[in-house]
Amino acid sequence: MGVQETIDGIAAQLSAVSVKLSRGLEEVRGKIADLEALSNAGESVDFSAVNAALAAVSDQAQALDNIVPDAVAEVVAEDVPVDVVAEDVVAEEVPTENV
Repeated sequence: MGVQETIDGIAAQLSAVSVKLSRGLEEVRGKIADLEALSNAGESVDFSAVNAALAAVSDQAQALDNIVPDAVAEVVAEDVPVDVVAEDVVAEEVPTENV
C-alpha cells in the first residue's frame, strides 16, 4: 500500500468517526431538550444519564483532537525590531476554544 492510499484510508476513517461524533452529539442535545421541556412543564427529571453521555462524547472528541498536537505558529522576523513584533503579538486575538 502506497503512502497516498494510507493517507486516504486514514482520512476516510476520520470522516467516519466525525460523522459518529456529530450524530451522537445531536442525539444527546435532543435528549437534553426533551428533558428541559419536561422540567419546564413541572416534572421532576434526572439529567445525570444525559450529562454522562455528553461527557463521554466530549471526551471522545477531545481524545481525537489530541492525536495530533495543535501546531504552534512561531514567526519571528529577524529584520524587524523586537518592540514591533511584540506589538503585533499583543494586538492579535488568541482563540480560547478548540474547534
